[in-house]
Amino acid sequence: GAEEFGLFGSAEFASRLSIQERDALEAAYTYDVVAGAEPPQVLGTGTLLAGTRELAGQLGIELDTGPDPREIASAPLSFIEAGIPALLLTTPDYEFLHTIDDTVENLDPAHLDQMASLAFALLLEPAAGRLARP
Repeated sequence: GAEEFGLFGSAEFASRLSIQERDALEAAYTYDVVAGAEPPQVLGTGTLLAGTRELAGQLGIELDTGPDPREIASAPLSFIEAGIPALLLTTPDYEFLHTIDDTVENLDPAHLDQMASLAFALLLEPAAGRLARP
C-alpha cells in the first residue's frame, strides 16, 4: 500500500471531494489490523475521539488511545486536514503483518468481535447526532 508511503490514496480521495460532499460527511473511519493480539486502540481527535471512547465504554470495550493521527502517517490525517473528523481503529499488533503468518489462524476473535461491535455502533451514532461535527 501507498498509504504507508505518502498517504496517496486517502489524500487523493479527500482532495477530490466537493465542498458539498465534504460537508455531508459526518466522519471518516479507517480500520486497519483489527484482530491482532493487542487490545483495540483508537487514534483520532476532538469530539469524535471522546465520543468513541464513551461509546466503547458503553459497549464494555476497553479502548486504548493511540498517538494523535497528526503525528503519524495514517489515513485519518488526510481527512482531518480536509476538515473531516476521522478515526483510525486498530489493534497495534504488527507481529504477523505482511508476513507468511498473516493468516486467519493468527487473528484474535475476541478483538475482532469488539472492533466489529464498535464499528457498527459508530455507524449508528452520527445519525443519532451524538458524534456529529461540532
